[in-house]
Amino acid sequence: MNTMEQLISGFAVQMYNAHEKFKSKPLVNTPNPIQNVILAGLGGSGIGGNIAQSLLFGNIKVPFEVLKHYDLPAYVGANTLFIASSFSGNTEETLSALEKAATSGARIACVASGGKLKEIAEQRGYDLYLLDALAACPRAHLPTSVTALLHLFTHYGLVKPDLIKKLPDVWAFLTQEATRIRAEASKIASKLHEKLVFLYGSDYSAPVLVRLQQQINENAKQICHVGIVPEMNHNEFVGWVFPENVLKNSVVLQFYQDGDHPRVSSRFDICRPIIAQKAAEIIDIKARGNTYMEQIFFLILWGDWLSYELAMTNKVDPYPVAVIDTLKKSLENV
Repeated sequence: MNTMEQLISGFAVQMYNAHEKFKSKPLVNTPNPIQNVILAGLGGSGIGGNIAQSLLFGNIKVPFEVLKHYDLPAYVGANTLFIASSFSGNTEETLSALEKAATSGARIACVASGGKLKEIAEQRGYDLYLLDALAACPRAHLPTSVTALLHLFTHYGLVKPDLIKKLPDVWAFLTQEATRIRAEASKIASKLHEKLVFLYGSDYSAPVLVRLQQQINENAKQICHVGIVPEMNHNEFVGWVFPENVLKNSVVLQFYQDGDHPRVSSRFDICRPIIAQKAAEIIDIKARGNTYMEQIFFLILWGDWLSYELAMTNKVDPYPVAVIDTLKKSLENV
């Protein structure tokens, strides 16, 4: 079993360990009421913020924004909770945003496994959620980072404890379904070899689809595209004409969840025959699970295995991301 295979196999265990680690963290009292939340993070840390954002939708009663660049909006101030999320602790964009948040008077919490972010948090007395690192691979620790974020929001009193109480049901469900999830993902992966892959779903599925896109990029070393309904019906849908030679070698994965708006389902039905005229195949992916949280994590784990099995089909090692390493080294000299 290679490193990435081991990491994905431990998905549910990661959730359990993170839950056990952070559930005893005391409730944090803030000197100023929190009126908005900013999370700064990129890559595996950034998408963890987006997943948390999706899970918190309908539960959190203050605005929550995920930023993936160097700067902050002008409204950040004393009533802002700023979360610096960097698994390595060395993401330059996140560290830049952190310094700007520090000058604004925002309440600051840090989520990292080490690096400069850990050092800064300890030196300045920021709240620190220290993540366990199984390998130098942020994207493979998504279960850990998302679980930590759900606890963080609970500890600040921004969501009710009922949310994190659902986590044991999630990892029990994933453990029960593990073998079946991998087998199903493997069958789909075999159809994506040397294909342009389109991922279509509703707003409910959007962060999960972006996560899958990133996993296909990094693990399988393959390009992939995400489109969200209904937004793509207002623009991208018109583009299903050219280039014909590319589209005929494309596969569309269409994702469904129980929470999808009925009108979104109708749009899928209407669009299907038009896209089917151009694409090689359309494959429906239905989330399983008794709750929204279970369905979200089901799709994430399913997608992780899909990207892994596609990497095997493409005959590449899913673990290294050499071009990203090269980019970071080049930026050090700029």
